[in-house]
Amino acid sequence: GVGARAGRRACRLRNRAGVAMVSRGPGLSNGLVSLHSAFHDATPLVMLVGQVERKDFGRLALQEQDYSVLLADITKSVIHVNEPETASEAIARASTPPKAARPDRSP
Repeated sequence: GVGARAGRRACRLRNRAGVAMVSRGPGLSNGLVSLHSAFHDATPLVMLVGQVERKDFGRLALQEQDYSVLLADITKSVIHVNEPETASEAIARASTPPKAARPDRSP
């Protein structure tokens, strides 16, 4: 909730992508409102979300979610980071301003 709203507001103040970090489960649930608002306002927001341990993924672990499915309608993209060494590249890709945040809006 609060962290995601702060990331969205920081974006508007600094004119660059806002960033929020939330836990899986309740953290993401609270951040969904900010993601939805950012998407509809065409405000770039990068949200880093925790996930279950890799060895447990796909086994219906506690609070496990398929973020690609859950967030498909309210995000530009969902990037899964499965290897720590790819995290910086994924964050850079996610932080790159889109040509148009939404098809019906200019940047």
